[in-house]
Amino acid sequence: RIHRRVVFREKCKPFYQIDNFVLALQCLTIYISGLNILREAGYLHRDISFGNCLVFVQDGEAPIPKISDLEYCK
Repeated sequence: RIHRRVVFREKCKPFYQIDNFVLALQCLTIYISGLNILREAGYLHRDISFGNCLVFVQDGEAPIPKISDLEYCK
């Protein structure tokens, strides 16, 4: 087994740190859609949690929800 780490320039915050209810609902919708796309492609995340659901927030731009820790996908 080989451990790999990917480092991105952007810094995301975990879903559980979102303090805006509307943004949280929008992110949940996108997370569900992303997990559904993975499932349709034949993959299952197997380690989904609010710590693996991230949000990239940059001033003046729309937040970008991201799903991390895909190494256990099957």
